[in-house]
Amino acid sequence: MSPSEESDVIIDDIKLEDGRVISSAETVGAILNTESEKELEEFFYGKYGENAFKAGEMETLKKFWQEYSAEKKELEAEAETGAEGPEEEDPLAGL
Repeated sequence: MSPSEESDVIIDDIKLEDGRVISSAETVGAILNTESEKELEEFFYGKYGENAFKAGEMETLKKFWQEYSAEKKELEAEAETGAEGPEEEDPLAGL
């Protein structure tokens, strides 16, 4: 599952140490609604408990957040550059 139609980030379900599964839809929702990795971590620890995670599982969640955040910043930068439009050349500059 991807956070948006434009996103190249693919998010998979994550199976926790205790056998519970964090669905890709839940992960996407958390990623879209958190402002930082720390906030994402707090959300999942609050919901599932710190002991439910092996180190690799939380790192995977953070990796998804980082990939999406980087992609989002890149798209915002491209949109900002595109909104400014190309600079027009001064037709009298060579005279």
